[in-house]
Amino acid sequence: MIRDRQEPGAAPVGMKAPTVRTAEHLARAAGGDGAIVIAFDGGRFAGASWGATMPLCRDLGRRLDAIVDAMQRGELTGDAPTPAPPKRPTGTVPRPEPEADEEWEEFVGEATDLLSELDDMPEQASDFADSVGEKVQGMIEWAREHKHVTQAMQAALANMADGAARWRR
Repeated sequence: MIRDRQEPGAAPVGMKAPTVRTAEHLARAAGGDGAIVIAFDGGRFAGASWGATMPLCRDLGRRLDAIVDAMQRGELTGDAPTPAPPKRPTGTVPRPEPEADEEWEEFVGEATDLLSELDDMPEQASDFADSVGEKVQGMIEWAREHKHVTQAMQAALANMADGAARWRR
C-alpha cells in the first residue's frame, strides 16, 4: 500500500517530496521493516511511509496520517516557527537544482530495475506485468528525451513497483 501524504497544495518549491521508495530504502538501511519519512521546507512538509507487509504498511500509513493531521492542527510544533522560504517572482523560470540531472538518471535506473523484475512475475500476473511494462518503458523514454522526471512520474513508478511487489508475495 502506498502512503504519500503532503500538506494541502503542491510540494514546496525546491523540495522533492519523499517517496515510498525513499521510505523503503531508509527502513532497509536501518535494518527495519517500516519507516515514516517527513521532509520539511520552511513551514511546509510532505511525507511518505512504507511497511514490509500490508498490515504494517496500513498501520504506518495511519500513523503518518495522524502525524500530518496533528501538525496541520498545530498540535505538533517546534520551539519556534520556521520562516517560509522566499517566494519566487511571478514569471521566472526556476533554475534546475544541481541534483536534477542525477534525479532523472536515478529514475531511469529504478524504472529499468522494475522492468527486470516484471520479467520474473508469476504467470497469473502477466497482464499486469505487460501493462506496467508498457507504461514504464514510455516513462523511461520520456525521461531520457527530456532529461527530467516529474513528481507524478515518480509517484506512478512507486505505485507500480508496489503493485509488482504485492504480486510477488
